[in-house]
Amino acid sequence: MNNADFDALRDQLRAEFQAAAGDAARQANIREVFEQLAPIQDAMNLQNLATRAAQLRALSDNLENAISRIRNQTDNFLLSKLISLKTEIDRISSFRSGGLHGDSTSDPD
Repeated sequence: MNNADFDALRDQLRAEFQAAAGDAARQANIREVFEQLAPIQDAMNLQNLATRAAQLRALSDNLENAISRIRNQTDNFLLSKLISLKTEIDRISSFRSGGLHGDSTSDPD
């Protein structure tokens, strides 16, 4: 049952209440049903909110997990690139230092 169903039920009860004009006992019964609807609808709305809150928490957890994985992958990618760059710089540096000093043991490749 959703809020539209409650609205339809209230409309129906209003119509019955008007139709029961002059019948105090019947109107009292209809008024009692009206009063019973509010806490039921409130409880249903609260349950819906709790369900949505749980769904949002789950989505938030999934998002945090995805962000964490992306950060780790990015960090690993950057670290890999930095290591490759350092290796290349070390190779070039050793080649140049060997080449400038006439070191024939240096291998340019």
